[in-house]
Amino acid sequence: MHSELSGSDLWAEAAKTAQLFAPTDDKFTRTELAEVQGQLRLLQQSFATAALPEAARQKLIELTQTATVKAEGLTKKDWQNWIIGGFISAIASCALNPTQAAEVLKLVKAAFGGLFLH
Repeated sequence: MHSELSGSDLWAEAAKTAQLFAPTDDKFTRTELAEVQGQLRLLQQSFATAALPEAARQKLIELTQTATVKAEGLTKKDWQNWIIGGFISAIASCALNPTQAAEVLKLVKAAFGGLFLH
């Protein structure tokens, strides 16, 4: 019980993530942008070690790098739509099999809490 009380507040983390990725016409604040960029770096590292064809790994890593830049200029809603389209396009253009596609989506969901993969 002590570990549950002294651990991180999962509800607070979920609320923070939900606010960060709420599809609004606002741009990311500096704090939010830093958080998004940190998650994209972690996602990049996950893609680098994923069991995917080399061309797919490179394409997904490049996508996360571009997403970092796009997050600086797009609204949250536009960025969310752009990155979802980017991942779906990458999966299709790399002709990933269902297992590989599921791995990509699992990594994206882990990085962003699955909030925009409903």
